[in-house]
Amino acid sequence: MLLGGRFDTALGFDDGTFGLIDFKTADPRSSHLPLYGRQLHAYALAAEQAAPGSLELRPISQIGLLCVEPTAVEASGDGVAYRGEPHWIEFPRDDGHFMSFLSEILCLLENPSPLEASKNCAFCQYLISGALNLLIAHHGAS
Repeated sequence: MLLGGRFDTALGFDDGTFGLIDFKTADPRSSHLPLYGRQLHAYALAAEQAAPGSLELRPISQIGLLCVEPTAVEASGDGVAYRGEPHWIEFPRDDGHFMSFLSEILCLLENPSPLEASKNCAFCQYLISGALNLLIAHHGAS
């Protein structure tokens, strides 16, 4: 399996471990935190098991989001500077849980036939409504 992506920044700690940080310009909704946690886990595993010739950082001991919601914009030289209060959200490493998630995704992708849309899945309903709107627009134009 090949994982790819670009993390925003990494820190080197005195104990020889590393931290990966993803910057956000607002505090994320609590419903989005699991998505960001998976993203950071993917970055950590990719950094620890980098392809030959790529940047390898190991071990990754901390992963998290540094959130700064701008409260003011000020002129600064030839540009602007945002002012805001930083907020750190750390995610505990749980590689076993992340690998289980990846296994579920692989099972879905390897399924020879598509899964049936669920009435309880917001994404499925979004796709269905979008497809219906396209059909209505297409047939309405004929």
